[in-house]
Amino acid sequence: MSLISSELLEILRCTVCKEAVIEDEASSVLVCPNGHRFPVSDGIPNMLPPD
Repeated sequence: MSLISSELLEILRCTVCKEAVIEDEASSVLVCPNGHRFPVSDGIPNMLPPD
């Protein structure tokens, strides 16, 4: 089962490096190719950049 809808996943980009993100369902996060990670809670991704 996906963390978020496929339509949303298509348009989301990493807020740090602007690369596309993919789901890591085992960790409930979205991750970009550069390793930036964004948690997903109840289907809502938290795309705020890390401090």
